[in-house]
Amino acid sequence: MLADSVEPQRHKPLLVFQSEPRSGSTSPLQSISTLRESTSSPMLPSRRRRGSSPDPPSKRRRTGSSPDPSSKRPRTGSRSRSRSDSRHRRRSPSRSPPSSHPPRRAPVFPSHHDHPDLPENLRVLCEILSSPSHSLLSLLDNTGIRVTKSDVETVLRLSYSHPGPAITFFRWAGERHLDHMHSPYAWNLVVDMLGKNLHFDTMWDTVCSMRDLNLLSLATFASIFASLAADGRAEEALAAFRVLPLYGIPRDTVALNSLLAAMCRAGLLRDARAVLHESVMAGVRLDADSFAVLLEGFENEKDAKFAQKVFMTWSTTIG
Repeated sequence: MLADSVEPQRHKPLLVFQSEPRSGSTSPLQSISTLRESTSSPMLPSRRRRGSSPDPPSKRRRTGSSPDPSSKRPRTGSRSRSRSDSRHRRRSPSRSPPSSHPPRRAPVFPSHHDHPDLPENLRVLCEILSSPSHSLLSLLDNTGIRVTKSDVETVLRLSYSHPGPAITFFRWAGERHLDHMHSPYAWNLVVDMLGKNLHFDTMWDTVCSMRDLNLLSLATFASIFASLAADGRAEEALAAFRVLPLYGIPRDTVALNSLLAAMCRAGLLRDARAVLHESVMAGVRLDADSFAVLLEGFENEKDAKFAQKVFMTWSTTIG
C-alpha cells in the first residue's frame, strides 16, 4: 500500500540497525531511547529459532538454587532403578503444548534476480547489498552511482532478504544524495522490511523517527499489524492498534479493518473475535468491509458456525 503524500522535513534520521538482539521486543506502549548514528556496516542480530520452546520447569530447577530437602519426594524402589529412570527422563524430549497454528514458514522475498529488465545501476546496487561485506559504505561510494528517491524505493523492495545492508543503503542514500529527504513510501518499506524479518525493536525505532518527521500513516501501521500477527504476536498487534492516536492516526473503522485482516490472514481468529468485541464496545463502527474480512477468515478456518453468525449480523446491520 502506498503511503499518503506527506511533505517531509529536513531532519537527520535517527535510524540504526541493532547489532545485538534485545531481550524481548519493544512494546509500543514503552518509550524508545534516542539512537546513536553508526557508520559501520550493520550486522544482522541472531534470531531465536521458530518453534523452540522454553526450558521445561525441571531444567530450570536443576540450574537454579537447590530446593528445600523437606520438599523432596521419598524414594521408591531400588537406587539403580531410580538412576535408570532419571537417565530415561533426561533423554526424553520436552513436550510443548500443541499449537493450533502451523509453524511460520520462512518468507520468500522478491529479489533483483526476478527482474531481468532492472536498470543496470540498480542491479549493481542490489548485488552489493546481497553480498556480505565489512566495507559496504566504501563499495557504495566507489560505484559512483547517484540515486533518486524512486531508485531507493526500488532497491529496498528487492532487498528484503538483506535487511542490515538495506538499512545501511537507506542511510547512505539519505546522507550522500537525498539530503535526508526520503519519500514516505521508502520509510514504509523500511518498517515493512524490518517487521517481516522479525526485527521489531528496530522497527519501532524507525516508527519513532517517522513520527518526528511527520511521515506516519495508516499504511505504516497496516504493515506493523501484518508483521506482528504473522509472528503470532496478537497482543502486541492489539497494543499497536490501541495507541494509534498517540501517533496521530485515528482509531477508526479503516484501522480496525486493517487489524482484523492481518489477524484473519494469520489464523488468529480467537484474537480477532476479542478485537472485534473490544472495538465495538469502544464505539468503533463496523462496515461492509469489516464483515467481509471476518466472513472470509472464518470460512477459511472451517468455522461454519461463527461464519454464519457473522453473515446474519452483517445482514441485520448493513442490510
